[in-house]
Amino acid sequence: MQEEEFTKISVYKKNLGLKRKPVFNMRDLAISMAGLIFCMIFFVYPTVLHNKESLALVLESLKENPFDAFSIEAEAAYVFDLSSNKELFAKNQEISLPLASLTKIMTAVAALRAVPETTTVSISQEDLRLEGDSGLYANEKWRLDDLLKLTLIESSNDGAEAVAGNIGKLRIKEGEYDTSRDAFIELMNEEAEKLGLNQSRFSNPTGLDISEFEAGAYGSARDMAILLGYGVNNYPDVFGNTKYSSVKMESLSDLSHVAINTNKELNGIPVIIASKTGFTDLAGGNLAIVFDAGLGHMMVVVVLHSSVDGRFEDVRKLSWAALDFLSTGQ
Repeated sequence: MQEEEFTKISVYKKNLGLKRKPVFNMRDLAISMAGLIFCMIFFVYPTVLHNKESLALVLESLKENPFDAFSIEAEAAYVFDLSSNKELFAKNQEISLPLASLTKIMTAVAALRAVPETTTVSISQEDLRLEGDSGLYANEKWRLDDLLKLTLIESSNDGAEAVAGNIGKLRIKEGEYDTSRDAFIELMNEEAEKLGLNQSRFSNPTGLDISEFEAGAYGSARDMAILLGYGVNNYPDVFGNTKYSSVKMESLSDLSHVAINTNKELNGIPVIIASKTGFTDLAGGNLAIVFDAGLGHMMVVVVLHSSVDGRFEDVRKLSWAALDFLSTGQ
């Protein structure tokens, strides 16, 4: 009797199982899948995307800036990508400081903007009175562009004075200037204004200190970067010769000269396109260069108020850091 009852109950349960309907049908499954896809598109994916972008920003911020890996001696410095018009490094870049012979960059630019590069320049005895001897002779005649090459390479004060005196004569109007030199100095300041060199002011064409308290010219690291970049882009033959350790040339008087570069560290810096040194008691050590970061990608580096040797080390560090900066895609 008990066995019969057990059999009936088992059959009953089995029949109940066979008759049970599924919890989800195909329509319910389709609706669920659609809801899941909707949530993925409008809720989950935006959250993941936002987090991915945030992570990318965090990783970007964690990239080491190569300019943070060292210190420099210069009071002011500026690194500028001439090809992309992008500032890479700046330290007191707007402060106006004594320029020393970086002044001669403006001497060259102002002269070349005023007259043809084939203009004849005569050397006077008065031009030879300043400190330094670059081998020029009284009454010697030069093509302007050749004399500027020698002036920039050797940092020739005689050459700068001769350029100022000769080109300034073209601007003299009776009673307007005391000397042709004064006329040229005014031209230098006019050109600085046109080029937007707001921290620059020139009182002589050489950059020599006027006294123990007053420099011959003042300007910022940023101004000098703009100025040298302009010179290289517009007068590549004149400024391009400053990349050589020495250059042989001949004046219109058939006198031969060898200009020796004042930048003694040309081999320690990436491919140099142009360079200009400067040093006086007030200025300390100054240096401005343009170098090729690869495939014509031009960078300019300027340091002001460093030391005689420190300026070269400062520029070397900044130049290689600029290359590292570019290589990381920052």
